[in-house]
Amino acid sequence: MDRRVIIAAMVLAAAAAAAYYWWGLNAQKSEPGITAGDQALDIEVEGVQETRFVLSDQRGEVIVLEFMTMWCRFCGISMRF
Repeated sequence: MDRRVIIAAMVLAAAAAAAYYWWGLNAQKSEPGITAGDQALDIEVEGVQETRFVLSDQRGEVIVLEFMTMWCRFCGISMRF
């Protein structure tokens, strides 16, 4: 077999092994003590016109929280209805 083919196969195998190792280490990491199904932390946010949102007041409802910043290009585009 040609020496270049053997070297290319070895490099490809090493790259595949490194990718598998890296993705295996970074897969499904979460903060210690937090698991799916746990109760959410209570969040209190003061909004415009002196409105107040308390997450615990919404218990039993489906709530979608979206955090945005003004410097993020995607967030700026999303805020322009």
